[in-house]
Order: sequence, then C-alpha cells, then structure tokens
Amino acid sequence: MSRPSPQAGALIAFLMHTALPPLASAAESESHHGSATLIWQLVNFVVLVLILIKFAGPQLKDFLFQRRKLISDQLEEAGRLAAEAQARDAEWTAKIDRLEAERERIIAQAKEFGLVEQQRILDHARRQADRIQKEAERAAEHELARAKVEIREEAVRIALDLAERMLQEKVRGEDQARLVEEYLEKVGRVS
Repeated sequence: MSRPSPQAGALIAFLMHTALPPLASAAESESHHGSATLIWQLVNFVVLVLILIKFAGPQLKDFLFQRRKLISDQLEEAGRLAAEAQARDAEWTAKIDRLEAERERIIAQAKEFGLVEQQRILDHARRQADRIQKEAERAAEHELARAKVEIREEAVRIALDLAERMLQEKVRGEDQARLVEEYLEKVGRVS
C-alpha cells in the first residue's frame, strides 16, 4: 500500500487548520457577519473537501480496504480454529458420555450377581470408569490446551506478520536492523 506523501499530509493539516475554525464559528457569527460570509465559508469548506478527496481519498480508501480484508481474514481464521477446538471438545464430550453410559451399564449388570460378587464388580467398574473418565478428561484438556496454543500461536503469527508489514512500511534501513536486534534480545530473554 502506498503512503501519502508528506506534502499531502501537510496540505491536509493546513487546510483542516484554516478551514474548520471558520466553519465551527459559522453558526455563532452568522448574526454578526451576514449570509455572504457564511456562503464563502461553505464554498471554502467544499473546496477543502474536494482537495482532501483528490489527494488523500485513494490512499485512505486503499488503506481502509486492506485493513478490512486483513481483519476479515484474521477473524475467519480464528473462527475456523475455534470451530476445530469446539469439534474436538464435542468429540471428547461424546466419548466421556459413552464411557459414562458404559459405566452405568456395568453397574446395572453387577446388581444381578450375588452380594460379594456384586461388590467386587462394582468396585472394579467404578475404578475402571474413574480411570477411563480421568484419562478422557486429561486427553480432552490436553486437546483443548493444544487447540488454545495453536490459536494463540496463529494469533501471534498473524500479529507478527501484521507488525512486520507495518514496520516494513514505516521503518527504513538502520532502524529496521536496530528493531530486529532489539526483538531478538527480547525473545532471547523470554526463552
């Protein structure tokens, strides 16, 4: 994306500085100066708007379009990753439900046997169901944590890409080398 030239920025700032105060005071001064002054102020404002559209319009439009596209892409990717994480969570929840149903089946079956045998089977079934459920919960937590890490890593990657692009647009030569060196030092300290 091309950046507006410093001259265009200075022109916009100058025009905003010179044209907006008279317009802001137009309502206040209308009774003192008459409608001719108001008409000239409106003409000046229209000219200012046309100049701004001519010089800053394309760059602003391009910037806003690129920004919208970038944000849209990032939201789409985050939505996709969140949907994947939810699907994994639903899968593990279904597995836990099936295991719980299996546990209940084992308990019901154990009630048909004698008291001693029944107690032995119940104890075994509970231990097994608890172990399986804990394993499933650990696996689900692990999958969810992994999905969160992936989402964070993707968000960090996107943020770094965006920051890199923004820095490449704004930073030149030795500034870029200095910023890279500072970043590497910070990353080294975090690691």
